[in-house]
Amino acid sequence: MVVAECIVALLFPFTWQHVYVPILPASLHHFLDAPVPYIMGLCWPKEERAQLSIPGEANLCLVDIDNQVVEVPEDIPKFPCRNELITELVDTLKTFGKSQKVDNDGASRNRGKEEMRNYIDMLKLNNAVREIFLCRFIHMFRSYENFVIQPNQHDMEQWLSTRETMQNFDKTAFLSDQPEPHLPFLSRFIETQMFATFIDNKIVSLWEEPDPYLKLFDARMRLLNGEHCGDGVRVTTYERCTTYQETETQIEKRANNVDVVAPTPKPLDGPSANRSRRRTPSAQWRRRDRRHQQAEHLQINADQREKYIQEARTKTIRNQKHYDVSPASISQTY
Repeated sequence: MVVAECIVALLFPFTWQHVYVPILPASLHHFLDAPVPYIMGLCWPKEERAQLSIPGEANLCLVDIDNQVVEVPEDIPKFPCRNELITELVDTLKTFGKSQKVDNDGASRNRGKEEMRNYIDMLKLNNAVREIFLCRFIHMFRSYENFVIQPNQHDMEQWLSTRETMQNFDKTAFLSDQPEPHLPFLSRFIETQMFATFIDNKIVSLWEEPDPYLKLFDARMRLLNGEHCGDGVRVTTYERCTTYQETETQIEKRANNVDVVAPTPKPLDGPSANRSRRRTPSAQWRRRDRRHQQAEHLQINADQREKYIQEARTKTIRNQKHYDVSPASISQTY
């Protein structure tokens, strides 16, 4: 399940629009023959991997986590700057993946600090990997706004009614502006449902609040274009991601600052306070009465104390006779 969540997270700012089953039960393996795009996770023993029969396996991308093997169809296009991206990811894993020396004989109070530090390092690693993939998408689609076809309708309802019959993105012009080695991947990617949804969200932002993913992506894209002095400049060389160092400061800030504050005590309601004040004189009277009875009890002699005990026993016996709860008495009553 974690693997599927990681794959979906790395698609940012795009969102997966199709079937998503992080863990597919064995009784539902026939779902793998579905004629639609999907992300599904299988739990399969290592020794039985060769016996796994998947319909249409030649058209699927299989990621074997246990054996660290990735099988892809022969005709699948390569990700732009694939080798440079792999090198950057490997270097990042080496930087953040260094084992921390832990003193097993240290005091227990230091263990919590060590666990917290390891947790923060894990967050930094996750942040760096996500930033690298986001940086790749920003470089690939840094000029996409120039190819969005603005709608003629002034009302969103009118645009939605004609959405299926209109082109919202000039795909031909966009591809003609891209490096030739990237065309096999980009020509297929812009035909996906998640890219179409991304463009739709861009157009809808003319009338409504922009989608959070789109808003962040556009802000980062403008930041990159500003560094290169304009939107028209196209960078042909691979540029490594440097923004993850800035976002790390936010992780450190959240870790060092308490984000959970206990609420202040609420004042008592008026009626409750009045009731408590009315009960106070009665409670004080009962306490004085008990103290008075205790003082009288200490002053009586042994004969008087025995007399009071006998009277109390006599009253108890009378009450037991009057309130007979024996089975025979109950049966006679009913």
